[in-house]
Amino acid sequence: MIVLVATGPGGETALTLEEPDDCGKFHVEARGVDHAAVAATLAKAGAGTISGDDATIEPTVVERLAAGRVGADWAARFTGMLAYAGQKGWLDEHGAVRAHIEWT
Repeated sequence: MIVLVATGPGGETALTLEEPDDCGKFHVEARGVDHAAVAATLAKAGAGTISGDDATIEPTVVERLAAGRVGADWAARFTGMLAYAGQKGWLDEHGAVRAHIEWT
């Protein structure tokens, strides 16, 4: 999954979820936007925060963005992804997932 922050057709920066069915990868892509735009977009959506080249993303937002776009087994696979992230120390104390930001 890719949490994408990019400028939309109306010129506003928007948050979308790309490749929602792929629970084998997880990162944020900042496409043509800077740190301030990513931080503002994540905050506006209640999706998370950034620190340097990493973000913390709220799983509930990922679930909302994936709704209606994934298969029936997605919830179990997403839970498994979160469990793996927890084992690696990539969850904060509230369960938000740490994700690297790719600047493109």
